[in-house]
Amino acid sequence: MQIIHACGTIDERLFYIRRCAAEFWTVRTLQQHIKAGDYATQGKAVNNFSLTMPDGKQMSRAVQAFRSEYLLDFVNIVDANDDEETLDEPEWMMEMVSKIRRFIQALGSDFCFMDVKKRFIVDGEEYFADLVFFHRELKCMVAVELKRGKFKPAYLGQLEFYLACLDKYVKREEENPSVGLLLCREMNRSVVELTIGRHNSPLGVATYRTAEDVPDQYKSLRPLLEGAHKVLNEFSMDTETE
Repeated sequence: MQIIHACGTIDERLFYIRRCAAEFWTVRTLQQHIKAGDYATQGKAVNNFSLTMPDGKQMSRAVQAFRSEYLLDFVNIVDANDDEETLDEPEWMMEMVSKIRRFIQALGSDFCFMDVKKRFIVDGEEYFADLVFFHRELKCMVAVELKRGKFKPAYLGQLEFYLACLDKYVKREEENPSVGLLLCREMNRSVVELTIGRHNSPLGVATYRTAEDVPDQYKSLRPLLEGAHKVLNEFSMDTETE
């Protein structure tokens, strides 16, 4: 009934029917995916997979694994007063960690959480990748970088460096090369396409929507994970211990 009511075409209805059957969605989960616009965005992230993945089947799977837009309506990401130096504040990342289950659902069912602020030491210098997942179907790690501002070409160089670190220090022999996903608040698609083709690692770029972009009639559906403060405190204590 939810699919018939919310979807306007046969193709869209069949898309969600197949996903429900394959992934055993509840009605609540289905509503979240419809609200996120999976049908319109699935497989449409700007990427360079055709240039960086020689295996055609792997390339096709990677294209379908990422969307052109994600709904992150459960995290308070946007602050219009942020300047360039505070785009990726630790508090924001900790909030994402506290709601990591919802974030994985937004990415897709094949994503398995591995690490947050993954630490690398290269020639005595520390570097931290925002989020690292393992994708079951692609059989590779996926580094996700979160940017609260507009896309900048330099972000892809940073993400590509994290992929090189993952492949050198973490990747197992039987796994495929790591893939990067850059999530930005907004982007100029022409700039992204011009930039991404110059990189040699498999990269995708997508935008996201937040609670402020969700129509009022949907805002009552926003889930909040219980015990968020406890998760934040425990994570902070673990970090200090390390």
